[in-house]
Amino acid sequence: MAQVTRVDELEGSALVDISSLATLRAAAEELTSQQVGALLVVRPNGRRAVLSERDIVISLAEGTDPDEERVGDWCSNDVVATPGDSSLEDALTAMQEAQVRHLVIDCDGGETRVVSMRELVKHLPSGTPA
Repeated sequence: MAQVTRVDELEGSALVDISSLATLRAAAEELTSQQVGALLVVRPNGRRAVLSERDIVISLAEGTDPDEERVGDWCSNDVVATPGDSSLEDALTAMQEAQVRHLVIDCDGGETRVVSMRELVKHLPSGTPA
């Protein structure tokens, strides 16, 4: 396996959109059918946010009804993104500072993907603090 040094060299996954007005159940179904760990939330004002599997689990642990609760009430406030040519270390730092587990990668040519902390850490050189 070749040494990965930039985030755009990670496989990541396609970024799947969902409306902030969708229910948490619809989000869970979308996560499952698309086999991804996070969704890009599109708000009516055009701002983007992220909803992860963990956000849904937290809502359920708090006793919410997934058929009543809306994605927009449980997603992050902002998307944490980095250019595709960012180093793995810079991407990790951005994730740690924002306290997120999913990072949006803006690749050349307009492609956008998302990588998880798990995938990123798997490719860090030995001895890099995670």
